[in-house]
Amino acid sequence: MERTEIIKLAARLGEGIRQNEVYAKYSAADIEYRKDNRLQAMIAEYSVQQEALSIESAKPEPDGTVVGAIKARMDELYGAITHSDVFESFMSAQGELRELLDEVNRTIMSQVNGTDPEDPENGGCTGNCASCGGCGR
Repeated sequence: MERTEIIKLAARLGEGIRQNEVYAKYSAADIEYRKDNRLQAMIAEYSVQQEALSIESAKPEPDGTVVGAIKARMDELYGAITHSDVFESFMSAQGELRELLDEVNRTIMSQVNGTDPEDPENGGCTGNCASCGGCGR
């Protein structure tokens, strides 16, 4: 098969993924995540606090009070961000999309290598769900 044909197949695969419900869920969650101004402000502030902590910690004699105050604010922001319904929905949808893409990649690599994607020897299903990202079985 010619290289251009392979690329066309990959493009069709990408189109199929975009039409899948997992991608639709991710896309909707991503839109909500990006338009949540309060959440985005907290994420931006968290980043600023990280930078401030790095600067203060790099000083020859960091001020423990300042470091403590920055860490406390970062903990507060982290909790607010990670417990946000919008953030939780986004992370869940992103995880589901990652699982789908991982499964697709494993399948492609198995075909390229001539192996069975379900064979535990090839990184496939071991029968122990604790060792896996989840196949839905």
